Amino acid sequence: MSYAAYVAAEAKSAIKHQFVGGEMFAMAGATRRHAYLQTRTIVALGNALRDRPCVPYGSELRVYLPKLDEGTYPDAAIVCGRFASAPADPEATINPAALVEVLSPTTEAYDRGEKFAKYQTLAPFREYLLVSQDKPRIERFERAEDGTWIWRAYGPGERVPLACAGVDIAVDEICAGAFEAPASEPSA
Repeated sequence: MSYAAYVAAEAKSAIKHQFVGGEMFAMAGATRRHAYLQTRTIVALGNALRDRPCVPYGSELRVYLPKLDEGTYPDAAIVCGRFASAPADPEATINPAALVEVLSPTTEAYDRGEKFAKYQTLAPFREYLLVSQDKPRIERFERAEDGTWIWRAYGPGERVPLACAGVDIAVDEICAGAFEAPASEPSA
């Protein structure tokens, strides 16, 4: 399948699909904790980036990888400056400064490995955050001037810098309430 056919099919689809290697793959639903952490991440980014030249986007924004002719949906993206797209996919960005994935058991290896490598084909991409679903922890990868990636993990009480926007976000702000026992459901 061509990327153009994928974009046309995706515009009519009720569900999201990633486009990898010429094939469409339906995206599975997420756990309640995944959805909670993703939402808290978007809220934290929105608060931190207010009045900044960077805009946070949720998982509905597609990222187009022109060198690979592939499209994917990260859990969050930050675009700084002008939103850039390609003629092949005007609704998708090609210039995210930072991308965020909430890790899950089924996608963690892919998010850390092949997907991260694919994201690196985007020249503007400078920071990658991985939010753990197992404990209050956010890993940050930052592209150095020489192209290597510098890793650091952050835990409770720490703040994660976002150099692309000159701000930081608190691990506690994102993870608050995510690892407590869920409240019991009301009885019917």
